[in-house]
Amino acid sequence: MTTRRRLLAGCAAGLAGLAGCSGLSDLPGAGEDSPERVDVRSVAGDLSRVDLPESPFPAAVPPSLAEAHRERARELLSDVPREPEIPNGAVRSELVDERERAADDVNDEEGVHEWPVEALGDWRRRRGEGAAVRGAYRAATGEGDGEDLAERRQSVRASLGEFAADWAYRAPDPVAAVLAHAPVESTVHDCRTLLEPHRPYPEEPLAAPFRAGDAVGDVERADAALADATGLRAAALEEWTGPPSQWSPVVSGTQALRHSLAETMDDRIEWWLDAEYDDFDRDLEGTPARWLFYEARRRVQSRERDARQARERGDHATAVVEAAQALVATDVFETVVDGVRDGAYGGETTADRLRESSRRAREAVQAALEARSALDGNRPALAVALLRPALLTQRSLVDRLAEGYGSADRALGEFAWAELYARTVPDAAPFVAERLREAAETADEWP
Repeated sequence: MTTRRRLLAGCAAGLAGLAGCSGLSDLPGAGEDSPERVDVRSVAGDLSRVDLPESPFPAAVPPSLAEAHRERARELLSDVPREPEIPNGAVRSELVDERERAADDVNDEEGVHEWPVEALGDWRRRRGEGAAVRGAYRAATGEGDGEDLAERRQSVRASLGEFAADWAYRAPDPVAAVLAHAPVESTVHDCRTLLEPHRPYPEEPLAAPFRAGDAVGDVERADAALADATGLRAAALEEWTGPPSQWSPVVSGTQALRHSLAETMDDRIEWWLDAEYDDFDRDLEGTPARWLFYEARRRVQSRERDARQARERGDHATAVVEAAQALVATDVFETVVDGVRDGAYGGETTADRLRESSRRAREAVQAALEARSALDGNRPALAVALLRPALLTQRSLVDRLAEGYGSADRALGEFAWAELYARTVPDAAPFVAERLREAAETADEWP
């Protein structure tokens, strides 16, 4: 049986070499006083992203979902003339620009995530932009949509309530339930958020056409999100024959991981969560240690917060993933604190060391992906779900540096965090799966 103590001990053993003088202590540092300012754009040509693995979502995403968003966006934009007759020249000019930008997005595959589930979010955004342009045009020409929008918001909210009422985390086992239902919960959460009138339709739309358009776009995206949630859940359920409810095991697993996370944070890192970089007995100014400390701490706090908020709103599958990622981030933070206290993460920033830091992060992420082959059942996909923060950090860092954004010392800190996180995941995935298995065995039978 994998225990929390074994998980943390295994991670610490795997990371021990990185905190010593031959590992992360060799990482460079840089700041305003660095004798060499590294041109990150010139280094970026030597860096490469890790290829995305297969999505952890356990079903094929119907292409019809994304295509529906594209066609709806085109339909909305077709109602807006390329050269609208609007007396206000400034509004007309901005509307023309917005329409052109939205039309280009609808006809362009660039900027769409490689994972189909994530790509749906990109297409919903583009659909919302099309609706916002149309809503702004109608407002600017005196055709208000306030009453119709209120009715549509109520209709989507009612449909959302019906959808959520029939939720039982159906899947063959708790791990599959988490992987299938967490993306659905995320999409439903987006829907609920967009239905809140954070950007209400203005009382005088003619005087604020783009505010009117934003309100219309939000409800359009909410409607699209509900359609995606419905389609994703149906696609997952079609993968299995009569899957049972995993409600009780998933809820129990959420609580088990919450306790593990609370104990880990209280026992190992609580004091350091409120500390500052100048609480160390060394000067961290101008070193990657400062960036790495803040990044590692931020990741713990954000993941713990996201897990707590998911539990509070009843998104238990999401809470499992967030709590598991928070456990990994907590172990990384402890390793970072120990390393900084021991004098690691210092030195001078150079282009070669930035390349080396990037290489190590890439290889650590790749090794974590390759380690999936030793796992059984749904655990390989669970490992990908847990690895996502390091995977996306490594990929986005390479892209940002290629565009000339960010400093070399900050990039070093973030690459180091991605490396540490990736090295921890192979032990974390079995630990989380074990908690869910135990929850399934001990949970009361769901009526």
